[in-house]
Amino acid sequence: MKTKKNDSKPKKKIGTLRKKYIVLEDGVDFRTISKKMSDAGWRMNHATARNQLMSAMKNLMTELSKELHLDLNDEKILDLISDAQVHETLNDVLQNMVHGKLNKNGEYK
Repeated sequence: MKTKKNDSKPKKKIGTLRKKYIVLEDGVDFRTISKKMSDAGWRMNHATARNQLMSAMKNLMTELSKELHLDLNDEKILDLISDAQVHETLNDVLQNMVHGKLNKNGEYK
């Protein structure tokens, strides 16, 4: 009996070529996002959904680093936005804001 050789390609990585996929426990994958966007009339594929997220994350980190007077170069910002912990933390903050647990100053109510 022959065994199959593992011919699977390495997983594509979000953000940079140094990180693995970022999966949030409560999140949805880019294919699901792109399908919902397409169904709503905004034609999109999963790569575009990923690129839009990464572009928005890069803009957010760039502005945040300026606001906090941090000297972060593009490489460091790409490392940060490719870090699953950064995504988890941002997810927690946004969820708390949406559900009214944080006020606009970032303080818990």
